[in-house]
Amino acid sequence: MEWDPYKLYVFADSNGQTTSETSNQMNTAFPHIPDVVGQLGTLENEYSVCPTPDVRCVPPFYNVHFSYEITFQRIN
Repeated sequence: MEWDPYKLYVFADSNGQTTSETSNQMNTAFPHIPDVVGQLGTLENEYSVCPTPDVRCVPPFYNVHFSYEITFQRIN
């Protein structure tokens, strides 16, 4: 997931038709910036990445690894 612009959506489920939003772009080099601001270390940590939109927040991010968590909810 380093460079490719992966996005996630639900294609189908066992109950029939499904509609799903598509996630933001997920990769480590060029992530969706609002998803990572403040999540990869504090402003005081010199090794943090993107503690604010204006500080150390210019992709590509080569020196960090992070994971994504996505939650889908069934709406009846």
